[in-house]
Amino acid sequence: MARRRAKWSEGSVFSVPQSDGLCSVGQVLKLTPGALNSVICAFYDIRVKPGAAVSADDLSADKLVSMQFTTPDLLNSGIWALAGQFAPKHLERMTWLPALEKADFVGAVVIGSGNIGEFLDAFYGLRAWDDYADPAYFGKLLLTQNKKPSRLILTKIVKG
Repeated sequence: MARRRAKWSEGSVFSVPQSDGLCSVGQVLKLTPGALNSVICAFYDIRVKPGAAVSADDLSADKLVSMQFTTPDLLNSGIWALAGQFAPKHLERMTWLPALEKADFVGAVVIGSGNIGEFLDAFYGLRAWDDYADPAYFGKLLLTQNKKPSRLILTKIVKG
C-alpha cells in the first residue's frame, strides 16, 4: 500500500526511523525553496518509539545536535512521520542564514535526507561514524563539535 503524501509545514515535528527500530526527532524550521526546494530542519538528541508523541518542551536547545538544509523527500513520503506541530525553535542558532538569504542561497549546502538518517544512526553508535569517503563528514554535520557523542564506532585511523 502506498503512503499518502504527508502534509507538513514550518514547525512540524517528525520522527526519523533508525536502524534499531527507534526514531530520532527533528523539526522543520523553515521552507527554503530558493535553496533547491530544501527545508531547514533541526535534529535533536531525543529517541522515541515509532508513533510516540513529542512535546514542545522536549525540543530544548541543549538537546539540539544539528541544523541542516535537507531534501524534503522523506517528509513528503511520510517516512519521516509527523509527531506534532509547534512554533519553530532555535532558528536563531543558524547565524549564517541571513547572509545566505541575502545571497539568494548561493553557497547553501543541502544534505540529502537519507544522509541525515545515516548521520543519526552514526550519532547513536548504530553505524560507523567515519565510513564515508571523507571520514570527518558526519562531524561536519554537528551544530558544534562539543555535540560529538562518546559512543562512536570508528573504523579508520584519522590523523591530525
